[in-house]
Amino acid sequence: MKKTLWLIFLTLIFTGGAFAQWTTMNGPNGAQIKCIIPVSGKVFVGTANNKFNYTTNDGATWINSGAGLIDNGVYAMTIFGTSVVIGTNSGIFYNDINISGSWTPTNNGLTNFSISAFTSIGTKLLAGTYGGGVFISNGPATDWVQSNLGLTNQTVIGLLTKGSDIYAGTYGGGVFKSTNQGSSWFAVNNGLINQYVPSFTFSGNTIYCGTYGAGVFRSTDDGASWVQINNGLTNTTINGLVSTGNKVIAATQSGVFATFNSGGTWVQFNTGLSNQFITALAINATTAYAGTDFAGAWKRNLTEIVSVGNNSSPVSSFRLYQNYPNPFNPETNISFYLDKNTDVKLSLYDASGKLIRPLQEGFFTAGDYSLRVNLQDLQSGVYFYSLETKDGTLTQKMILIK
Repeated sequence: MKKTLWLIFLTLIFTGGAFAQWTTMNGPNGAQIKCIIPVSGKVFVGTANNKFNYTTNDGATWINSGAGLIDNGVYAMTIFGTSVVIGTNSGIFYNDINISGSWTPTNNGLTNFSISAFTSIGTKLLAGTYGGGVFISNGPATDWVQSNLGLTNQTVIGLLTKGSDIYAGTYGGGVFKSTNQGSSWFAVNNGLINQYVPSFTFSGNTIYCGTYGAGVFRSTDDGASWVQINNGLTNTTINGLVSTGNKVIAATQSGVFATFNSGGTWVQFNTGLSNQFITALAINATTAYAGTDFAGAWKRNLTEIVSVGNNSSPVSSFRLYQNYPNPFNPETNISFYLDKNTDVKLSLYDASGKLIRPLQEGFFTAGDYSLRVNLQDLQSGVYFYSLETKDGTLTQKMILIK
């Protein structure tokens, strides 16, 4: 048992590290970032005050590309084929993926030029506007057609495509859904107690939406009903959502949070951030990118976030969640789930694998449990807590900072 734990500890230390944190990307200087897209070795950033910026060397240097743009704000961005498409208060512009020339306007058919969101489905590109609803085209350099049938609120601030369905988040009207590629819309707001919806993501069959002021909501029935899932969130203004596997990451005005259990618990990941007002969020296969309010872009190894919630053995009959808060001083909560009645031993270890003390031991019935732990008597450092049942052992890392 001790040898197994020791191997787990070494794996966690050398893959995550006690000092895993966000690091600055050194710009864009003074930018209020509104959207981020990492693609093809580049990171594209749209700002509210400094137009479009990009880096080809992960933030070592930045290039400001504003030629052809009318104003300073870029509020939405997407990749469509080989084009980068951006939304401004003066309409829609596009460039090639290498940003090799000036931006070209593509506004024919638009009756509202304040662009707030994009999505695509099949060969169609959809743009959400601030007051004009949704417009649809066949991509850059083609005409736009307004498509608002059933859309009773036409300030569209978030768009999501999931399979053959499209979801539109509005400013005050909640969520609308289209099952015919945007030709018509109907409201899907059952259970949604806040109807200001700027962000979406999905994981498997579950859809998540973020709101301005009421946190995150989850739907497991294609938007027919929503459930609020804010346990662990310290800020309920959600500026962005992304997902990878069964993990969901949220951008808030108090930093970055992630959930590993479909929103049952959110864990904060802010170490290293000098500004925790997160305005944009994006990921690729290896890296998480966060945009801030006037503090530029930040990056972090994605595995430092998503691996924290991974179980350290392939056990499906019980779960051990990341403690919250983490880092902490001196108290934190440890939660776990049992799907059947069983004997349980929850123990605390130091970084060398030495048992410090048992935290909980005995026979437990199936269900969710949470334990408040006080480590006032211990020094600052990395510790591990392990949940052992007859089906196996799960281990998580915790950091005490005094």
